[in-house]
Amino acid sequence: MRLLPHYLRKVGFALIGIGLSTLSFGQDLTIGFFGGKSSYVGEMQYEYFNPDESKLTLGGSLTANFTNRFGLKAQYIQSTISGSDKNLVEPELIARNLHFVTTLQELSLRMEFTLVRFGKNQSTPLARTYVFGGIGGLYYVPKANYNGEMVNLRPLGTEGQMMNQDVEAYSKTTIVYPFGIGFEINLTNRLRIGSELKLRYNQTDYLDDVSGHYPDMEALKESNPMSANLSFRTPEIVENYEHNPMGELRGDDKKFDQYFFFGGTVSYRLLYAKKVCTLPTFFHDPINR
Repeated sequence: MRLLPHYLRKVGFALIGIGLSTLSFGQDLTIGFFGGKSSYVGEMQYEYFNPDESKLTLGGSLTANFTNRFGLKAQYIQSTISGSDKNLVEPELIARNLHFVTTLQELSLRMEFTLVRFGKNQSTPLARTYVFGGIGGLYYVPKANYNGEMVNLRPLGTEGQMMNQDVEAYSKTTIVYPFGIGFEINLTNRLRIGSELKLRYNQTDYLDDVSGHYPDMEALKESNPMSANLSFRTPEIVENYEHNPMGELRGDDKKFDQYFFFGGTVSYRLLYAKKVCTLPTFFHDPINR
């Protein structure tokens, strides 16, 4: 597994620093873990969930709870998304014969706001529903299987990026906006379990390495035969297919690819507040902690 990219390490240290800085204000500090599944929506999957393409997702977090309702969470998530034209129903898309597997490494900072709290005091197990939103960074690596080996697609420029010096390869990173909803139960004063639906809005259409149009296959073969083979894969399943699809649609560049996670959470309160953070009364809950 690849180590965290350099720029994400910097972001991570900054996010952890923000979390640790809350200690000086005496806020509650909670460590958390997430385990669940991923899903993707893009050129190779239109439905929001396909169990055959859903992958394991793991994550860790550090949360500063400023009040009973308001908190700030720094989170790291490691996951994989995948898709294949074989799962589609349109004959022309099945004949496109593309597929991908993309590893995701994400760091984010998000605000949480509790909507409803259940229970009246600490002797009664409390539960809550909450919403969250924030900003983060994503590092992603799309790959595809070719002759039994997983090949990194970005360096190949499968849509002709490497053929034109004026066109750069798509970025390995993108800004991501996490948002969603969660439910949590307090088993004890410190230990909590719950579930979350984590939606994502990002700024790239290349999570699956597919976005725009086919380049000139003849020129791409001369430049990089491997790139041509992984750009246009219809000949693999259609015998004697000699068509050059130059300029034809390979994807849909009008919409960004999207992904989301869903699963369970476990969190443990490391520290209790020593003093109350001064925030508007809207962010406080009258229920005792």
